Amino acid sequence: MAAAITRRGKAVEVGEVKELFRIRMGAGAAGHYAVSPDGKFFALGLVSDRAQDQPITLLLNWKLPPLK
Repeated sequence: MAAAITRRGKAVEVGEVKELFRIRMGAGAAGHYAVSPDGKFFALGLVSDRAQDQPITLLLNWKLPPLK
């Protein structure tokens, strides 16, 4: 959601609230997002309708290779 904010002296006016975009977040995903410092970009975890069909790869005992 977004709204234009205008300052008039000591008063603050909030304009019409508009939806920026629609997303579907999974249960417990509230707060799992980040906004760039300039407010132009968002990073979010989204839920895919196909998520149940995708395999999960779990890598155990992984170690960094030795430095050369």
